[in-house]
Amino acid sequence: MSQSATELRDRLVDALRTSRALSSEAVARAFRTVPRERFVPGYALDEVYRDQAIVTKNEDGVPVSSSSQPAMMALMLEQLDVRPGLKVLEIGAGTGYNAALLSELVGPSGSVTTIEIDPEVVTWARERLRSAGYGRVQVIEGDGGDGWLPGAPYDRIELTVGAADIAPTWVEQLKPGGILVLPLWVNTVQICLALAKEEDGLRSVSSLPCGFTRIRGRLAGKDQYRELLPGVILSTGAGAPSDDVVRRTLRQRPRRTHLAAGGSWFGFMLWLALNGGPMLSVSTEDDAMLGFAGFAGGVIDASGDSACLVTLTLTGDGPATILSYGGSAAQEQVERLYVSWQAAGSPDIQQIGVTALPKSVPTGAIEGFAQVETEIWRLTFRL
Repeated sequence: MSQSATELRDRLVDALRTSRALSSEAVARAFRTVPRERFVPGYALDEVYRDQAIVTKNEDGVPVSSSSQPAMMALMLEQLDVRPGLKVLEIGAGTGYNAALLSELVGPSGSVTTIEIDPEVVTWARERLRSAGYGRVQVIEGDGGDGWLPGAPYDRIELTVGAADIAPTWVEQLKPGGILVLPLWVNTVQICLALAKEEDGLRSVSSLPCGFTRIRGRLAGKDQYRELLPGVILSTGAGAPSDDVVRRTLRQRPRRTHLAAGGSWFGFMLWLALNGGPMLSVSTEDDAMLGFAGFAGGVIDASGDSACLVTLTLTGDGPATILSYGGSAAQEQVERLYVSWQAAGSPDIQQIGVTALPKSVPTGAIEGFAQVETEIWRLTFRL
């Protein structure tokens, strides 16, 4: 006997509690209330209420809009700490489902504005929010990198897309002490940060591993996902060779070795991104294409003479397979940084904090183990 949407929503909430993606009663109540099936029409109910992302639009073989995985949505809503009466700005409307959850959390005394650059997605989100009973959510067509000044200042700003940088406009439009939650790309690796606005900049209060489609518009950055081969999606970091060279390197037969479980591989990927490079992020479902199926991250040398990928599970734990293509230099770099990561205590992403200060602030003002400079900010990573 098939289960009703209400029963499936309850089952999803129970699963999110069990996995510890969800802890607060307010977020649980929002997930029990909002009908996800109204935001992803055409899918069977059992698909709608699986803990999985649902891609709703592709361009050139790459997903550009989706309804995110409920567990990730729950984790981010917990990071955002939304309360009744707050004013929230969402960057990336998608299907409108997350905006509906936010609307439940802020209640009738609060407000939610969501901004989306794609006119087609804007139309979908408006229609679905209205039909589901959330017509008071304001859906704006525009570049999310600009925020939405007419509604500022905001208590909370949430990005449901990955960003290459932190737009100064988001910080300017955030109230003092307000929280910005965003999936930030750091040399192809994504880290979901909850950043509190302080007098001089931003300081993380929590961090999580994540995987999101990239923001479009002026903050899209250069290391976006793209199709390397049919069914193979690639992102490359600074200093990586051309896609033709990457393609030729990865089409070689890989040598396989293994690393025992030593902590979360998501933490190791961030360690690589901060200390190694040039980085690669690759996903494929065809194991005959590159010698693996699923997701992998690693390094490639600038000439393309060697590349090394570490396969990752959805949970980021367990033993890992190392795939080495071409020469040995890339694998030697991965193994060397694996040793240094272990020596540092195998820190997971959740154990790594980030402080963002303007680059005008002197280097060394904040102690940390790594620094990354963006166009505006100096990001200091600390344990």
